[in-house]
Amino acid sequence: MQNTLIALFVTILIAGTACKHTRYTPSNLPEERLQWGTGGGFVGKESFYILLENGQVFQHEATWGDSIAEIETVKRKIAKSLFKTAEQAGLNTLDFNHPANMYSFISLSKGKRIVWGDKKFPVAAPVDQLYKDLNKLVNKDKTM
Repeated sequence: MQNTLIALFVTILIAGTACKHTRYTPSNLPEERLQWGTGGGFVGKESFYILLENGQVFQHEATWGDSIAEIETVKRKIAKSLFKTAEQAGLNTLDFNHPANMYSFISLSKGKRIVWGDKKFPVAAPVDQLYKDLNKLVNKDKTM
């Protein structure tokens, strides 16, 4: 009986630690990340968000200087889905750089930075939809 209880305890301990995902801090962010935001205007600074594959979301606000803070966590499944959508939208290979005074951007760490704002050059629909979906993660009126 005692051996059975020890075996059960060890199994639960292993199962509990096997499901644990790495938590990151602003000072040790992984290379793989999805970043999106806005910039330009009078001051020319950027505000952006960072989504990690484990679901952590970080924010960099232009008024904060260079600091980045974790703001929330989304389900890992949703994060993975958005990374897959980013790859399908061509963020790894798309070359699109058409900013205006105010611009939006999105980038996948291993891809290129996509920048738009010039009304004469609208961004591709899949990229625009991905940008909207990412913004839903950080807005108060979440629909995801």
